[in-house]
Amino acid sequence: MIPAYKVSPEDTMELGYAVSQIGPDALQSEIEEFTEFSQRKTSEGLKILAELNIVKREEDEYTISSSYRKKIDDVSIENRDVLLNQALIQYRPFRSFGTFLKKGYGKDNAAKKTNVLHNIASDSSNLLDFFERFGRYTDLLNTDGEEMSITIEGKEIPGDSVESVEELRNALESEAEIRFWLEETIGTEIVAGIDEDTEEEIVKAFSKHASSPRDSITAAGRGLEDFLRAKGREQGVNQADLENSAGANQVANLLREKSVIRSLHTKRATSLAGIRNKGGAHGDDQQTGNRWRTEAEIALTVAMETTLLIASISQYIDNGKQVL
Repeated sequence: MIPAYKVSPEDTMELGYAVSQIGPDALQSEIEEFTEFSQRKTSEGLKILAELNIVKREEDEYTISSSYRKKIDDVSIENRDVLLNQALIQYRPFRSFGTFLKKGYGKDNAAKKTNVLHNIASDSSNLLDFFERFGRYTDLLNTDGEEMSITIEGKEIPGDSVESVEELRNALESEAEIRFWLEETIGTEIVAGIDEDTEEEIVKAFSKHASSPRDSITAAGRGLEDFLRAKGREQGVNQADLENSAGANQVANLLREKSVIRSLHTKRATSLAGIRNKGGAHGDDQQTGNRWRTEAEIALTVAMETTLLIASISQYIDNGKQVL
């Protein structure tokens, strides 16, 4: 949950830095001593960091998330907004809010819809205030009076920054475009219902389609398989049956047998699984002994078809709609 108590983005990131320096399993009292912040500010700021997945909390101990551990050491104080930029792009409620803005909703209405969808603040005004402050800090939101718009441009980093942070800056814009494309293409409600590991695989499928088509196809296949298994569990399919089903093809067939999805869904999943087997995980053809070449165009097509199939299955299960 986003706390109503206001902690500035700068102080929030200082708390994250404190956790990284103290080490794994940092206590709040140690973080307070390191930052010289009050107990209230420290407590509420840590809640924000945990909500944004920058730190992990286990009981009363805090540890910096692995994806931020080195980066928060490398980046200067002035450039910590880059890390918060990344965290907000990966934070589903912020993307939902941005998508509503892009569709033409006012900021108040967008905040209300986002809070109904994700239930992460005591009221929508607190959520809007949080998004405004952190969105401006990261340059992800532009505000002009009552008007607000979202931008997905990467952050600019000074030329003397370390290489790892420069690589992060270069990746931010494309990652944001992919994640917002997912929100706009298949809908915020569907994205909100997808397991985060599945989403990460789909993002990887898009981001790697040009540089590593084989890895892209493999990631799309893993994402589809994970999604199908998750839907099977949600719909009460026997766990042992799911565990005995190998690959997206067999899982899809099992879901069809249990009337969870339609035969057309299964055919589409089977087709994608076949491409994964030849173009991703197992490239050699049994008859010719030669490996199938994989091009960027087919990898991108697989990523898009996988995304649309996930949307189709979600709409059928959740709303009974048959949408290709």
